[in-house]
Amino acid sequence: MGHKLPTKIQEWLKDLKDKGYIGTNYKRETFEQGNRPAVYFLKPKSREILKDYEDFDIDVFNKRIYKEHKRGEKFISHKLFVAGMYLFFIEQKEKDEDIQFFTQTDLIGYEYFPKTELCAYIAAKTKRKTRRYLLNIFDPYTPAWVYRKRVKQYIKYSQNGEWEENTDNAAFPLILFVCHSENMQTHTYPEFPIFTRLVAIEAIFM
Repeated sequence: MGHKLPTKIQEWLKDLKDKGYIGTNYKRETFEQGNRPAVYFLKPKSREILKDYEDFDIDVFNKRIYKEHKRGEKFISHKLFVAGMYLFFIEQKEKDEDIQFFTQTDLIGYEYFPKTELCAYIAAKTKRKTRRYLLNIFDPYTPAWVYRKRVKQYIKYSQNGEWEENTDNAAFPLILFVCHSENMQTHTYPEFPIFTRLVAIEAIFM
């Protein structure tokens, strides 16, 4: 959040939790759990605050809010990783660059984006240029063949002209495949050099 005093943020979180706007799944039943940081989630009462924001989608909120306290470890880890990628782009941005980061929820209603479980769309803008990215995170739980199929879907999407048709011929985004290991990259798209000639693909190994 860019705040110089972490204790101040902790005070804000405690205040929001005490007022019933957010909850936490923080547990201390085992040593391992006690060493993990708390993960917070929105509670239904947060609607009172969020409804006044211009981009707040009440329909999406109502569909999801009652599931938040039941989310599993896989879902939580994935969303935290997406948040980590947002922080990565903020830290790496150029001095005069503005970062716009759109998650799956933000992209609801934009039908021309690829139907590929897209994790986020990022636009890094300066007065001179705009760099665009389609972010995909490959987790260790999904078989490699699923991701091989997804790569092929992106190649097909890059060639069908749908992006250019809906964005006034804006340059096609760079596709970022974030893999949890180099082994996943090898099994997911072994023909990597061939793919790069078809569509701009960059692999980031975390």
